[in-house]
Amino acid sequence: MGTYLRFPAVPGYVYVIALDNCVKVGATTRDPHLRFSEICHSRRQVEMFEKPELYYAAYVDNCWQTEHVAHQILSRYSVDGKSEYFKVSPVEAAEAVDKAIHIFEMLITA
Repeated sequence: MGTYLRFPAVPGYVYVIALDNCVKVGATTRDPHLRFSEICHSRRQVEMFEKPELYYAAYVDNCWQTEHVAHQILSRYSVDGKSEYFKVSPVEAAEAVDKAIHIFEMLITA
């Protein structure tokens, strides 16, 4: 439980950006569409992909913690073992975010 709670509980969004052959799972305290636009215009990695798409975003009470747990759930699919990029479908990434949200709901009510 301590691993999950090492980040402050900050409300925001956990999002999934679909790329050509992978996804990016991230978090933001701002509008996810604004964050998506910033990423598309500032990150050369994303610009290398043909049609990035903001596939999914969920508002949560603890965006950094939820993002961290989603990354742990998807860790075996990490593109490089340390980034926010994973070799899974957007559906699988969104399911991992939902699972992370569920884990926190259980921790909070326990």
